[in-house]
Amino acid sequence: MTDAYLQVSHHVQHQRVDGDVICFDGEKIHLLSGSSAEIWGLIDGSRATAHVVEELHRRHPEVADLDAQTADFVRSLIDRGLVVTSGTPSHEWRPAAHVAWVTDGPLITVLDLRSGRRQVLSETASFMWDGVVGGGSQRELAVLLRDTYLDAPDDLEDLVSGWVTDMCERGLLEPARSVTT
Repeated sequence: MTDAYLQVSHHVQHQRVDGDVICFDGEKIHLLSGSSAEIWGLIDGSRATAHVVEELHRRHPEVADLDAQTADFVRSLIDRGLVVTSGTPSHEWRPAAHVAWVTDGPLITVLDLRSGRRQVLSETASFMWDGVVGGGSQRELAVLLRDTYLDAPDDLEDLVSGWVTDMCERGLLEPARSVTT
């Protein structure tokens, strides 16, 4: 498991609240606090369990048996279906820590919890949000859009890149590796 990259399952909604993390898997609500929330914050699709342990050792050199405790917790997240593994890193982008979103049919509403501003994404933008948050690269997303929307323009990769840039400038998306707890 230490070689597999960890990412939040695409069906799991999660939000940080006062240092804790609340996760909803479609059936159950899970509350992660303390070190559990800290580990959750390190699961971004670009780190394997070994990288998470390495970062925790850097932050908490005084904690004994960190490797086994972290591996057990990560295994429990996988067993509960909250986290999946992949042989390759993913998640170029992720929602900013202060962003929540909800799916309503084909549309997604994104909420900036700092300002209270919400944005209802178009069906195509909702499709892109799902793709980016689900760990797809911009290139993979462009291919998927082209396969889904037969009338997609030729410069689709540029349009996807521009959309991601716009969402970053609005503070709704950020590079996956920039998120810290």
